[in-house]
Amino acid sequence: MQLFTDPAQSTLQLTAQLRSLGLYAAPTLGDGNCLFRALSDQLWGTPNNHLRLRQEICDWMEANKERYEGFVDEDRTFEQHIRSMRVPSTYGGHLELSAFAHLKGRNVKVIQPGLVYVIEWNCGWTTSNEDGGNGDKVAIKENAAEQEQQEEEEEEEEEEEGWENDEAGLNERDRRRLRRDKKKIDKGKKEKSRGKAKEKAKEPTPELEGDGNEEPQADTVYVAYHDWEHFSSIRNLRGPHTGIPMVVERPEGQGKTSEDDEEEELPQPPPPPSRKAAAATPKAKATPKAKGKGKTKATLPLPP
Repeated sequence: MQLFTDPAQSTLQLTAQLRSLGLYAAPTLGDGNCLFRALSDQLWGTPNNHLRLRQEICDWMEANKERYEGFVDEDRTFEQHIRSMRVPSTYGGHLELSAFAHLKGRNVKVIQPGLVYVIEWNCGWTTSNEDGGNGDKVAIKENAAEQEQQEEEEEEEEEEEGWENDEAGLNERDRRRLRRDKKKIDKGKKEKSRGKAKEKAKEPTPELEGDGNEEPQADTVYVAYHDWEHFSSIRNLRGPHTGIPMVVERPEGQGKTSEDDEEEELPQPPPPPSRKAAAATPKAKATPKAKGKGKTKATLPLPP
């Protein structure tokens, strides 16, 4: 497939490339937050949670510094990169895409003109990490719950043995009194356990737009990368056009369907900026942007 250096030609190529898969690039505001807006739309069905997602990714990278610091530009430190990335409108790139994949336990499929590649969330990520990937977090929680249940069972067994020892040597009247006391204590424990369950159910959930918390969905999220430093969320030509995208690729070569005719009515991605407009519009950044930063290239190595 021919690669174009002209932004307008690249956009046409990307549009045709996506359409051949039954997909399209959803309009995504190009304000420096486009990567996080696109990922937010893929997760929650709205781009409006991009600021929260940006901070989550930065927190994750900061907590796993040894994994990501080797991929930061040489002209600045890892700490400077994270400090810059926390500022809204700072362009995110391939490193942040990789961190997102590891954090959320989702593969990320990037479609750009003439190229498609996948960032696998578990590539090189071992369960020996304390935080681990999304799957590891689930495993840690399950192990903690199992350990807590086992400890409770052991305590009950010890208490039962204690009650049996206390009954030894007592007359029948004292034994009945001891058993009544035991029933009262057991009843109190059950009420306390039910109270904990109710309190846990009342715990507030993070405020998110769209569908609220993440819903079980496909293992892969899709983003389109335009050659003019812009990311877009990807959706199906057949919909849904709002809410969580739930992208399903159509096999290439299947041919055009009647549903594809609706594409002309779909919202189109923003046009590439002219050179004059791009030069006149400053990019908001906390620190000077490193040379070549912000444009994802297929040759950029993935974190091991």
